[in-house]
Amino acid sequence: MSSEKMTLNFAGFAAFSMLKSDGSNWTQLLAIFIFAPATVLGGAFGLKRSNN
Repeated sequence: MSSEKMTLNFAGFAAFSMLKSDGSNWTQLLAIFIFAPATVLGGAFGLKRSNN
C-alpha cells in the first residue's frame, strides 16, 4: 500500500472516530496531524533509500 493511501486511511479512521467519540479527541487529532504526515515522510524516505 502506498504511503498516500495509508495516510488517507489514518486520517479517515481518526476523523470518523473523532466524530463518534464523546470524550477527549487528542489521540484522533494526533493521528490526523502527526502520524498521517509522518507516514508520507517515512514512505518517501523508504523509496529514496530503496532506489540507491
